Amino acid sequence: MTEAEWLICNDPSPMLSYLHGKLSGRKQRLFAIACCRRIWSIFSNYYARICVELAERLVEGEPVDRDLAEECLDKCDTVQNRDYFRNERLLNMHTWSRLAAQKCLRGETSSLEPYMRCHLYVTEAVIRSKHPDGYTELDKSIVEEEKLAQVLLVRDLFANPFRPVAFDPRWRTSDSVGVARGIYQHRAFDRMPILADALMDAGCDDTAILDHCRGLGPHVRGCWVVDLVLGKE
Repeated sequence: MTEAEWLICNDPSPMLSYLHGKLSGRKQRLFAIACCRRIWSIFSNYYARICVELAERLVEGEPVDRDLAEECLDKCDTVQNRDYFRNERLLNMHTWSRLAAQKCLRGETSSLEPYMRCHLYVTEAVIRSKHPDGYTELDKSIVEEEKLAQVLLVRDLFANPFRPVAFDPRWRTSDSVGVARGIYQHRAFDRMPILADALMDAGCDDTAILDHCRGLGPHVRGCWVVDLVLGKE
């Protein structure tokens, strides 16, 4: 993939494939979590939501109740028969969302496959939420819309890999770190412009950083600017 292709790409799959080997396990899981949180209203299943929340705890390095995790994974493993799974028309939006949540929690940091599957399952859940009877030609616009939304998540999490930013440690002042920590902990992404101001006060003049903070977003946990300020990988 070239930079020109990256900038115009409207499908997350080739972007993630290009990034494979360049991503931390944390970032991969955060992308899966962000995709799942996009369809939070579809997660009517208690265990699916817990899967996503437990995945977030793993990202933060917090202890996770393994028995609870296994119970949730088992409850979300609604498709036991491979022949049934191949007949996608039989899977409703709740099944697809549970499968996405399962991948989100079960994914191994050494492999991209679970996270690739997760965002594909999210897309299928969105399709079934609008057309329960299955995919039709009319669903192409729904698929493209969801892919674009996921591309925006990729851009927020990973920035432009062809133009890496050299972050000056002197920009990590008490003010900028404090704002970034509040954004991260509380998902207060409406404060991103405030972070831009704090970084400017610290001497930051990098247009990529400042423009990202002041852009339309969306922003999620793992936003590359917030991560830079907090020193997260």
